[in-house]
Amino acid sequence: MRRLKMKTVHTKTVSPSYGRRRLLRREAASRFKILICTIILVLTLGAGKMLGQGVGISEVSITPDPSSILELRSTARGFLAPRMTTTQRNVLGSLPPAQGLLVYDTDTRSFWFWDSGWKAVAAQAWGTSNQLLGMNAAGDANEYKTLFGTANQVIVAHAPGSITLSLPQNIHTGATPTFYGLTVSGLDPNAGVYTDGTSTLTSTPPTSGIIGYWSRLGNILSPTTPGDDVTTSGDISTTGTGTITSAGLLKGKSGLTVTGATNISD
Repeated sequence: MRRLKMKTVHTKTVSPSYGRRRLLRREAASRFKILICTIILVLTLGAGKMLGQGVGISEVSITPDPSSILELRSTARGFLAPRMTTTQRNVLGSLPPAQGLLVYDTDTRSFWFWDSGWKAVAAQAWGTSNQLLGMNAAGDANEYKTLFGTANQVIVAHAPGSITLSLPQNIHTGATPTFYGLTVSGLDPNAGVYTDGTSTLTSTPPTSGIIGYWSRLGNILSPTTPGDDVTTSGDISTTGTGTITSAGLLKGKSGLTVTGATNISD
């Protein structure tokens, strides 16, 4: 007995709502792809922009300066550096840190930066009016210094924004200072003081010019004021072959022998 097999075809009926859902899913997938492509494009362009310029942080939109990799701009808030104690800072220094690393030390109340060693930006205590800021003896921190002066040396005067150093008396080129107990080195002891051709003090007598009350010309001395007499309460004598001459009258006591004179009287 032969059995007959019949093929039956079942026809599925698609409802209108099902087709609409498939269409919506396709549209959603397409929109998602567009969104992903847009995000990738924006990120790519943004990365290129960040590589071309610095980063600006502010309460409002700003364009950082071309020379700055990071610009902070605010009129209401400031920049807060990392804060740590001196012990914590020293532990950080054992790494060692990068050159130029900046931190704020809460113990010293000052900023410190790393330059092959910790260097303080400012001293712990602020100075007084018109003090000078300089390095300490160790060369690892700043400190405020006060200038001291005495009446015999330097006088220090303070004014807003300035420090004036002066001497008890003027010694500029137009001044006439007076010194008491002045000692000049480089002079021979127990010798006269003269000036040379450059107005330098010297112990060597000049070969010409005025020497006190005397004028010298070669080996002849004469009073600096013409007509002045030369007097003495002692003797006038010569040594060697020197002579005493007179152009006029020569007076002397008996026993005086004069040669070469025309008029002699006792």
